[in-house]
Amino acid sequence: MGENQQGGTQHMTATDPTPPGTDAIEPRAGEELVHMEDHGAYTLVVVKRPDAPEGARGPFAYHVRWVPDIDGDGGSFRWQYLGETYNEEEEKQHD
Repeated sequence: MGENQQGGTQHMTATDPTPPGTDAIEPRAGEELVHMEDHGAYTLVVVKRPDAPEGARGPFAYHVRWVPDIDGDGGSFRWQYLGETYNEEEEKQHD
């Protein structure tokens, strides 16, 4: 398993109390965004780690949501690890 699969945060400071949109989500160090799907309260994000060792490259799915700071001056994206993803051909190989 790759590092930091458990999740993480991406902190932002903003004067606008409205949560930033999906376009504000940025890849973390060593990751590339492969797919993002906005579901309103959260965004499904799929990343790959091209420089990671074999077996730790992904793709990995995350549930990403905006959590405002308690003082209302910004907030952060919280990344919750969902697991490794497979396309149909890869799923057949894992059966």
